[in-house]
Amino acid sequence: MELLKKIINNNRALFDDSEPENGHFNRFENKLKAYHRRKMVLSIPFLLKTAAVLLLLVMSSYLTYKYFITGNDITNFNRITVGDISPEYQEMEIYYTSLVNQQFEQINRLFIDDSTEKKIVIRELSEMDEMLNSLTDELNTNPNDERIISTIIEYYQLKIEILNRIIYHLKNVKPLNKSSHEKIEI
Repeated sequence: MELLKKIINNNRALFDDSEPENGHFNRFENKLKAYHRRKMVLSIPFLLKTAAVLLLLVMSSYLTYKYFITGNDITNFNRITVGDISPEYQEMEIYYTSLVNQQFEQINRLFIDDSTEKKIVIRELSEMDEMLNSLTDELNTNPNDERIISTIIEYYQLKIEILNRIIYHLKNVKPLNKSSHEKIEI
């Protein structure tokens, strides 16, 4: 490397005496444009590959979340629910599940202090959900059995009634108990 530097420095006058030929800069510019066009064409397959990888990543993340975090089995994707039987049942199922979710969110907001009581309620509600899962399994084996469908509807109604009672208890009874303890002086 040092030898090359020494040769260039000693012969600097030979390197600086001639100008490039006419049209050199135009040819250079055309080559740069061609290179950038080729680079852009090559980037489209790269973008498609990137999109495919991102899609796989998103789908695997969703399945991981669905299977490990929520505890749902991957085989549940082919399960029939009441809403799959008819549009009326689908509307009913959407109504009941949204109402249950709203009430559950309200219960979560009302539980401020007592985490043990909250754990008990969540455990009881998850046991009820296991009952719904077994009813859904029965519905998959007998999709047109009206007894199973009516039992699932009764399940939703019962769960909503229980959630209403829990909300009532948290709003009305629990604050009274708390305030009566606050008035006691030692």
